[in-house]
Amino acid sequence: MAKAAKAPAASPIRIGVVGHGVVGSAFTALVARQADTIAARTGIALTVTRIAVRDAAKHPGMVGDAIIGTDPLAVATANDVDLVVEVMGGTTVAGEVVRTALESGKPVVTANKALLAARSAELFKIADERGIDLLFEAAVCGGIPLIRPLRESLRGEPIRRVLGIVNGTTNYILTKMTEDGLDYASALRGAQELGYAEADPTADVEGHDAAAKIAIIANFAFGVHVVADDVSSEGISRIASGDIAMARKFGYVIKLLGVAERDPHSGAVSVRVHPAMVHLQHPLASVREAFNAVSVEGEASGALMFYGRGAGGDPTASSVLGDVIDAAVNLRKGTHASLGTFAKAKFTSRDEVRNEFMLTLEVADKPGVLHAVTGVFARNKVSIRAAEQDGIGSDARLVFLTHDTDAPFAQRAAEILAPFVGDDIDSHALAAMCRDAYATFRDSHVAPLRELGDNRWLLELFHGPTLAFKDVALQLVGRLFDHVLTARGERITVVGATSGDTGSAAIDGVKHCANVSMVILYPQGRISEVQRRQMTTVHSANVHTVAIDGSFDDCQDLVKAMFNDRAFRDQHRLAAVNSINWARVLAQVVYYFTAIEQLHASDSAPVSFSVPTGNFGNVLSGWIARRIGANVGHLIVGSNANDILTRFFETQ
Repeated sequence: MAKAAKAPAASPIRIGVVGHGVVGSAFTALVARQADTIAARTGIALTVTRIAVRDAAKHPGMVGDAIIGTDPLAVATANDVDLVVEVMGGTTVAGEVVRTALESGKPVVTANKALLAARSAELFKIADERGIDLLFEAAVCGGIPLIRPLRESLRGEPIRRVLGIVNGTTNYILTKMTEDGLDYASALRGAQELGYAEADPTADVEGHDAAAKIAIIANFAFGVHVVADDVSSEGISRIASGDIAMARKFGYVIKLLGVAERDPHSGAVSVRVHPAMVHLQHPLASVREAFNAVSVEGEASGALMFYGRGAGGDPTASSVLGDVIDAAVNLRKGTHASLGTFAKAKFTSRDEVRNEFMLTLEVADKPGVLHAVTGVFARNKVSIRAAEQDGIGSDARLVFLTHDTDAPFAQRAAEILAPFVGDDIDSHALAAMCRDAYATFRDSHVAPLRELGDNRWLLELFHGPTLAFKDVALQLVGRLFDHVLTARGERITVVGATSGDTGSAAIDGVKHCANVSMVILYPQGRISEVQRRQMTTVHSANVHTVAIDGSFDDCQDLVKAMFNDRAFRDQHRLAAVNSINWARVLAQVVYYFTAIEQLHASDSAPVSFSVPTGNFGNVLSGWIARRIGANVGHLIVGSNANDILTRFFETQ
């Protein structure tokens, strides 16, 4: 009978541990418990040979056979140490330990977020030059595996945004304020009693801890160099019980979020930490107490969620041990996991970041106050999404929920049009044209939603200069025409037929264009007086309106005849602004996206749209929006007497 082959002896890796507090002691205990299993699975025999502590008297005897000392640098240079684990914290001594170990050719595993957030470029460079590992999964979210997926599984994924709850202490405090009605001071005291918060909680409650973590995450999410000083941070110490209650009334909970975003066109990144109102339907809203959760949004992968215990001895020790095993295996193979190269980051300024806000104002409870306050908002182009009065008399407060404050429609328009524009128009020029076009709208949200009840909403498309939904497209189309024609040194003549709103919207869109002449035909006596005046009272030399004795179809026939006469069309360089104009259709795609985003429904149930339409352009835009990624459900066509589209569908 054949004998089973004897397993080869495990290759020994000797570990030096710097720091033996909560995480360090949990790590050495975990190594002792798991050593046999690790050896059987990897062929690596892990042993802890040295431990550096602050006070040797508090660690009598030995931890296994490890030598306990008080000199951290001695561990980094000892001949009986192959790999260094740094869990002492701080940046000065810990930084020297990590640097010395790396320069001595020893892999390092660290849980030190503050060190990495401050000196990552220097330490990454040394590790890659020496060809050894510097691993730090535990530095960001304790026991949650996040850095390795970003470095490996998602290395080729274009990541748009990472946001999450990365500090358990503040999440515990906010949970107790939300669920138990505690004030900030009481919730903080409870966190300190449970050991979640330090005696000096500043690093946690003022956002510094979260800022260090999101800086590290941004490095690997976007491949750019980010340090803690690049992160705009605000903590939770000024959050009051009233803020929590009012957020809940609006359908939100308050969380301290770390956010890292990258503009897909400019490449600029925004990295920040601040309290945020999270909608109750968002997965992050249900993350309670000291747990962490991080959402990673990629262009191909969609949204990925990482959830678990973000701190504590055992969860953090588990992440440290995972890194130790990887580093040990690589060391024996003579290889390492390269940290890659990091480009210099281009940052988006805080003023460029768009946000919604909840504003609380203490006011006198008397007539006219609300009108005066909303007037200030209007003059500064801040659109109000919701408002509440809290209290009466001397305790009265006005609470406002704003729409995004930085004209999000213009930015989304530039983002959506950019892939179709390509290199023909510079991205900055395109963004400027979008801002200029939508600055003409009376509502800064351009196409706001109004709730009707029963989960039904009205998308308001009448805030443009002529009150027509076509302003959304034609204000931008006119500017696109003029930009391209100026660059080419050319002119065109736009010819169109209208039953009212197309003509006035088109005229307002091109009346300031130096390189565009416009001729609009309309049926005499068959449009409203308001629409007639809108078209015929424009004092611009490039605008011409012609009243036709006939119907709208007669006007259309004349336009078609001009375009079908190739010699005439080429001689006068004719162009169109009706629904056959691709730029016009594409510009209308934008409000499908922004409507869904206002409902926070990008990743939830599809949103159906009932579209009043005569011809094809508006509903076609909805179909295109769906094809390029908008979460559009059904498109319901509503027709009137002009039912050409209904007849089209019914006869196909």
